[in-house]
Amino acid sequence: MKDYGLYLLIVFILFLGEGCSQPSTSTSLPRLQSSHRYASILEKLLYYKKDRFSVFYGGPVTSSGVQWLMMATFEDEKYQTRACYEIAFVNCNLQDAEDASIYFLNIPEIDIKFKNERNSCYKKFEEFSSGKYSPEKYILIRLAEVAMPFYPNIYISSLCEAPKYDKDKETIAHFLSENFKTKAEIVQIDSEGTVEEIDFQSEKEVFYKPVQFEMAIEDRRETFYLGKRILLRDPWKIYYVIVCNPALLVPSSTSFMSEECFVRLDSGCTSGQIYNDSTCDCLDQLHESLTHLSKFYANRGMVIHMPTHDGRGFGFALKAETEIYKQGGRGRVHTTESLDTIAAAQHLYQSEEIDLRTFDGAAYILKQLGVREITLFTDNRSKAQSLENYEFKINRITTNTTKESCREHLKAKKKHAAYYSD
Repeated sequence: MKDYGLYLLIVFILFLGEGCSQPSTSTSLPRLQSSHRYASILEKLLYYKKDRFSVFYGGPVTSSGVQWLMMATFEDEKYQTRACYEIAFVNCNLQDAEDASIYFLNIPEIDIKFKNERNSCYKKFEEFSSGKYSPEKYILIRLAEVAMPFYPNIYISSLCEAPKYDKDKETIAHFLSENFKTKAEIVQIDSEGTVEEIDFQSEKEVFYKPVQFEMAIEDRRETFYLGKRILLRDPWKIYYVIVCNPALLVPSSTSFMSEECFVRLDSGCTSGQIYNDSTCDCLDQLHESLTHLSKFYANRGMVIHMPTHDGRGFGFALKAETEIYKQGGRGRVHTTESLDTIAAAQHLYQSEEIDLRTFDGAAYILKQLGVREITLFTDNRSKAQSLENYEFKINRITTNTTKESCREHLKAKKKHAAYYSD
């Protein structure tokens, strides 16, 4: 494992060599590019490595079912990630998973994050991930169609070869059995999720045909349309543009020229938006923005969801380590007392720079859609500043997450200079 630090640094530099089509407003990105410290952190977060199969240690999830979440990756012959799997420990953790059953569900994150009422598969996923399926301990494995284990290693299934399900499942089952004494076989749970189809592709972009989903909001069902965009030269690559009126997904120079457009720039979060971590406000903010969109801005608004912004852009493996620090205890990199979300990230990176996210791709999409003036639904100063750099006129409205389990998390963010205090 000691030689893997050099390997990670080489892979890290290769990923960065792909470049970015838009200028970055972040000072963190250029500093990170030459950071041996970052490679050292990644090496420590790696729990298991054999041939081209890797498992990152992960971290705790505060929910009714999932207690711990890991991420496994498989690489191709060019050391590019060809498949990525989430490994969730339900009704158990790493120390007491002996004899746990293993279940495999292939359910798209679109159906899970947006609780798509048009497709019941998300309810099946919630049954398993919440622990309601059985009070016994079990492991839930989900093939991710979009993931970022660590920056800048972004995996998008539609741009890769087809996953080798049977071989991958056999490898993961062997890993779990050998390391945690789980049962050795995987039970496949059949499911059919939302199917995406490419509409147009160029050297710079990939457009997908809009997909329709329905979401329960208050006492009614609301219909939304999701247009998936991949900007191949953008550092974050994949964007979901969500609207109530599908006509708003058509690039135009006049659509919003005379109107103010409601916009939420929403960052992806695996533990919060897929596994419903109660200490995280990411799912609440996503659903709150969709509620605002449907109630007040159906014909002049959108949510741009960026799934690869997980962990403030650092990725799942690093964000999961900070979850250990928030509870206090021994992580892979440090051992700490309980820290708030900002202090935990600063402690891991040993830096005040804890946010890699940039919003140039979102600004590019907004420009394409003819947006000029924005009502921005955010508490994050950098989102507003980034859009102002592209000469958008910004008016801001605050989010209103009131979940008690998020109280300390929200308090820590509001005290930090990157966030508005109101």
